[in-house]
Amino acid sequence: SAETHVINALPLLGAHYLKNSQAKHAGQSKIISRAFEYISEHLTEPITLDDISNALYTNKYYFAHLFKEETGVSPHSYILKKRLLMSKELIEQGLSITDVYVRCGFSDYTHFFRAFKKEFDSVVTRLRFVERLLHDRNALDQYCSTHSDAAFEGCVSTEYAFRIDTDQYSYLLRCNPQKGDNNFYLYAYEREMFD
Repeated sequence: SAETHVINALPLLGAHYLKNSQAKHAGQSKIISRAFEYISEHLTEPITLDDISNALYTNKYYFAHLFKEETGVSPHSYILKKRLLMSKELIEQGLSITDVYVRCGFSDYTHFFRAFKKEFDSVVTRLRFVERLLHDRNALDQYCSTHSDAAFEGCVSTEYAFRIDTDQYSYLLRCNPQKGDNNFYLYAYEREMFD
């Protein structure tokens, strides 16, 4: 198996998204720990700031401030990211998009589609236009040829594997710069799976 390279693409999804996905960090308040539990238990239902703060017996403005201070994101952003990860897993299991958006607590297909595309398309957009790695087949071929230690034998020809880390996700990029085959596959995983 090829050694995987880490491409520094730090602000792909913004800083601090889902720093703590159920893991208890030292110094984390009990309120935030309980908020993570509440969100996980009610992820498939509509969740409002009032719902969470009422369940935790705290002021919603204080809670929102504390959540953002300790996690780096708003409660709404955290819930959205958790739902998107859940939807990605369900899609990979073969569920229909209609079943997925309903199961993941999205109000309608349009809201789900926009959020999903914005979240996962940003990595490809950055690799294509900012990093220029996926700009065209020549750029991909040039990058792969300078990283020959990332090569492995695929089904048809030599392929390359790279890892791209953001604050939230680890993306595994499988590239084939040869004509006549798909250029790349991009797999997204919660970063904590690889750390």
